[in-house]
Amino acid sequence: MKNAKPHDYARSFCSLYQKADDPSTGSGQERTKSALIKNTARTLAKQGKGKTFIDRTLHEIELLLEKSAGIERIKVDTQTALTATKKEALAHTLAKKLGFKKVIIDNFLDERNIAGMKLTIGDIVYDYTVKGRLEKLTSRLTR
Repeated sequence: MKNAKPHDYARSFCSLYQKADDPSTGSGQERTKSALIKNTARTLAKQGKGKTFIDRTLHEIELLLEKSAGIERIKVDTQTALTATKKEALAHTLAKKLGFKKVIIDNFLDERNIAGMKLTIGDIVYDYTVKGRLEKLTSRLTR
């Protein structure tokens, strides 16, 4: 995997990690998982991958393992920080409506938002801000 990107390493790791959960692999699954984690870190270090590359790879691994467990991370841009109660309620509502076991809300502040929020789910952006609604309206009126 000479020219591999962090996502490539993460996918390979997750494939092996999930095989370690397979009951047919016998006992010692935790030992196998532990060895896999150590070997992956060792391999990246031996290949001279920098800290940024390793951090990105670990982040990709985390995202893939969450996704395989039915957990979805959703980016929520708001003008002010969501309270813990609002984050929890939003996560519960989105999980229920979108069919995920669990949703984790990553709240980012965007001072350009007048009101409302912008949700990013995977590669799809849902803009529920006043600015977004005004842009849609302007687009429709100028057609």
